[in-house]
Amino acid sequence: MKIINYRKITDHIHTSGQPEPEEFAQIKALGVETVINLAMPDSKGALADEGRLVSENGMNYVHIPVVWEDPKDEQFVLFSSLMDLHSEKGVHIHCALNWRVSSFVFMYRTKVLGHDRDQARQAMEEIWQPNETWTDFMDRNG
Repeated sequence: MKIINYRKITDHIHTSGQPEPEEFAQIKALGVETVINLAMPDSKGALADEGRLVSENGMNYVHIPVVWEDPKDEQFVLFSSLMDLHSEKGVHIHCALNWRVSSFVFMYRTKVLGHDRDQARQAMEEIWQPNETWTDFMDRNG
């Protein structure tokens, strides 16, 4: 998969940075039914018509805009609820570079799915090293 920082977490959970318009067909081909976007509308590479592109490819679209410098605990609660609804049906979560997403998925994997914390952290750290803001956020929610 060519999408920036693409990762397959489980058979039904995929993550990445911002997909290009033509890559949504590839995402659909993975068996994805729902795309969750954690990037801000003005993030680098953001697509103003992403909801339409996702819908035209036969998938659901959910946007939870997470401010980079101020991720909210309530956003993780909402994200977890969406994941509980969609993670067995095929979900693709993205942001600009897969940094926000890898942090949210780390917390979901360890807190909800019961995955090994060290393995989940290693997967996240293959993409980026969380700064203090994100470390604090994960400590509160993970």
